[in-house]
Amino acid sequence: MINFFRNSPPAGLCSMSKLFLKIQVIAIIYLIGCSSFNSSSELWEGVADNTLRVIISEYFPYNEVNSNDSINVSAKEKLDQRGSLLMASYIVMNLDKSKSSHEIDVLFNNLMAEAIRQGKIINIDCSDNNYCRAIGEYDISEILQRLESINR
Repeated sequence: MINFFRNSPPAGLCSMSKLFLKIQVIAIIYLIGCSSFNSSSELWEGVADNTLRVIISEYFPYNEVNSNDSINVSAKEKLDQRGSLLMASYIVMNLDKSKSSHEIDVLFNNLMAEAIRQGKIINIDCSDNNYCRAIGEYDISEILQRLESINR
């Protein structure tokens, strides 16, 4: 009778299989990291080009009144509140202080109101327990143009 398990495999084969296993583990870790990065690539908030992106996370208690439509309306209200705050902060940070006046304040308040009115929800995702994340976008091109022209 021949015993195949008595002799160990050649030393080179063991080191090759260990190396292959290490490479596989590294590749799996890398792929897991990349997949989580790609899924969260839309989760940013701020100004890019002519767009202000806003994200809210909110819990909406479950009841018969909270339909999808009412959740969308509530989410839009929360996005608009946050969007207004971020727009105002952006203007305050980027407006030359020597150019500030009552007329400028009124101008930017009107521009902000128009941007908020035209804002839209681009994504809303609710879990089973009514914890929702909503992403809204606002076109702030007019605000940016006015800031640039006033600061000249």
